[in-house]
Amino acid sequence: MIAQTAEADGVVARLRRLSDDLGRQEAEAELCRVGGAVIVLCFNALPSTRRITALFRPESIVREAAARLAEQEGLTPDWLNDAARQLVPAPGLSAPFLEAPNLRVFSARGDYVFAMKCASLGFETDQEERRRIEADLRYLLRYLDIHRVNDAMSLLSDYLPRRYLPDDLDDRIDRLLGS
Repeated sequence: MIAQTAEADGVVARLRRLSDDLGRQEAEAELCRVGGAVIVLCFNALPSTRRITALFRPESIVREAAARLAEQEGLTPDWLNDAARQLVPAPGLSAPFLEAPNLRVFSARGDYVFAMKCASLGFETDQEERRRIEADLRYLLRYLDIHRVNDAMSLLSDYLPRRYLPDDLDDRIDRLLGS
C-alpha cells in the first residue's frame, strides 16, 4: 500500500518521470527498493531520507536516466542509490509497488528491510546516518509488532547469519524497544 503523503506522491511522480525517460531511450527497467524509502512509502513512516536505495536492471541505462532526472530536478546525484546491490531479496520477499510503462518497481517486505537495516548498523560510521537507521529500526519494530529482543533476533536469523550483524545488536535492539 502506498502512503498518501506529499513525500510519497513526490517519489511516485519522480519514478514515473524516470519511466518516461527510459521510454525515450526505448528501454525498460526493473527496480527493487530495499532501503528507508520503503518504510516511508509502504509502511507510512515519516521520511528520514530523500534517497531511494534500490537494486535496478539494466544498471547503466537506469543510472544515466537517474542522473538526467537529478540534474533536471536539482536532486543529489545519489537520489537513486544502489549501495544495496548485493542484498537482492529472494523470491517472495518483495511485492509490486508501481507499474509504469517502462519501469516496474518492487518493494522489499518489512521483515527483510528490518534485517538489512540491522546489518547496515555494523558498517555505518556516520553518526547522523546511524541515527536515521535507528529511527527506521524503531519504526519497523513497531510495524512488525516486535516487543522482545529474542523475537527480533529470531526474525533476523531467517535472513542473516549472526556474523553479519553487529556484535552489540541485542543491546541496541533492547534500547530501541525501550524508547
